[in-house]
Amino acid sequence: MKFLTVMSAFLPTKVVCESVDGYKMSLGRSELDSSTAIVFPWSEVSNHTGVVPTEYLSSHEDDFACPKGRGPNPLDCPATMTEIAALAKGGFIDVAAESCVSISKACCEVLVCAPSGEKVHVKSEEVMGRMWSPLAIKCVSGGRGGLWHDKDIKLYIQMSRPVVEELCAA
Repeated sequence: MKFLTVMSAFLPTKVVCESVDGYKMSLGRSELDSSTAIVFPWSEVSNHTGVVPTEYLSSHEDDFACPKGRGPNPLDCPATMTEIAALAKGGFIDVAAESCVSISKACCEVLVCAPSGEKVHVKSEEVMGRMWSPLAIKCVSGGRGGLWHDKDIKLYIQMSRPVVEELCAA
């Protein structure tokens, strides 16, 4: 909890909205310190990220996987995770049914999705907790991306390397 409080002082202060298959929100103080939040349909996850979630989803279990391939930069993910948490209103992150919210910052992309026909209304602490463990600790720190879903596959969280490699240029 203190981490979120301390990091909130470093969050961007500018918000610009623009229509892009749903909406696109640019957050940032400068081009070097910016991120983008995008909402897109759940059916487009594999096109958007290069990861095919259905290959990793198991039913009736709270589960995670570290897909093959190069993962995000572990040093970039904490800032991206903090920006996902900043989308919370009243401590909750809302995602429309069968859609995803994605934020990319530097060489890390985080998705929070509602794959089922139900809207997700989840505490930001729960999302942050799953991003840290198991995803950041077990997958990202080992050089891979990671994905997690709850037992009913109503909530899906993914951390990955952005498909646009230019975001990863140092």
